[in-house]
Amino acid sequence: MRTPKIKIDRTLKQVLEERRLFLEPSGTAEIRVCLDNGSPGGFEIGRVAGSIDRDFWGRDVVMWAVCARRRRGEGPLDMHWSDPFPRDVNAAIRMVLYVSHYDDILRRMELSPDAARAYTADVGEELADWLAGLDEPSGMTNIGGGKVRLAESAVAFLRVPHFGYLYLSVHPDMGHLMIDMEDFPLTLER
Repeated sequence: MRTPKIKIDRTLKQVLEERRLFLEPSGTAEIRVCLDNGSPGGFEIGRVAGSIDRDFWGRDVVMWAVCARRRRGEGPLDMHWSDPFPRDVNAAIRMVLYVSHYDDILRRMELSPDAARAYTADVGEELADWLAGLDEPSGMTNIGGGKVRLAESAVAFLRVPHFGYLYLSVHPDMGHLMIDMEDFPLTLER
């Protein structure tokens, strides 16, 4: 089986960098998506594997299988292969980013002060109080003046849609907290 060409676009590279993620080639047409948690090789949150097949008319068709770390209900996290298979490596990697659960790993990393990262959003006093009072995700604090601080783990949790959080999420590509169709820019604290 032939292997597809791999070219990662610039915007995807930026998204990966902002989230402390990196790509690790694993074989000729397989790429691991890893969180830089300080361990050698990072922590794998997903992978994509590409192949070139022939369609009904004899044309080459590139397909990427996507595997992502997912939560099963309230239970443990497992790696799951998804369907459909994207035809572009960038779309396949984005699919990993959209569905992977790794907020638990970030929470463990936040115990180390030199590894902790946080974001702030100006949401107004009422929403800041509401966010800080939520049980899940942990790591949201009202810092006054209508601003809320979100630990990196809370942002990662909200990037993946959760049942019961249809009105609260973080846009998967842009740094925006979305509450009831209104969005608030997230600022990474330096």
